[in-house]
Amino acid sequence: MAVKHCSKCNEDNVSSSNICSNCGNSLINAVILGSTEKSEPRCRCPICGDKIKPESRNCPSCGEFISKTSKPKDCGYTRNNMNYNYESGISGGTKSLLYIVTILIPLVGLIIGGICIVSDDYQKRDLGKSLLILGIIISIIAGIIIAIVNNNSYYY
Repeated sequence: MAVKHCSKCNEDNVSSSNICSNCGNSLINAVILGSTEKSEPRCRCPICGDKIKPESRNCPSCGEFISKTSKPKDCGYTRNNMNYNYESGISGGTKSLLYIVTILIPLVGLIIGGICIVSDDYQKRDLGKSLLILGIIISIIAGIIIAIVNNNSYYY
């Protein structure tokens, strides 16, 4: 089977790869070499579903970062049912509490959302996006309400 050899980290990638599975370097202009790829078990990318090596840090097809915390040991995630088998998940009660705190104190939601959005874990990243959006929306609504109340108080 033919492989593309990464000039940056010397990793052998499948010939259809556009991005190095180890360092994320572009393989568009990489030379395709003969049959030097090791036959080892492959997992699937949780985003695009293509096969990846178990130790890969980036998907060779879509370039998505694959973290060790979000990758299950048995590589049992699939794209179709979105079952990523996370070990480090966030419970529903914790999410609910964070949403309630964000509604009551938007600044706390913005801070926690900013911290979560840079996480390697997909669930934490999604939670971070939700908290940031909710915090921004609540802040805008609060600003509008304060502006209306301040404008109406001058008439009395």
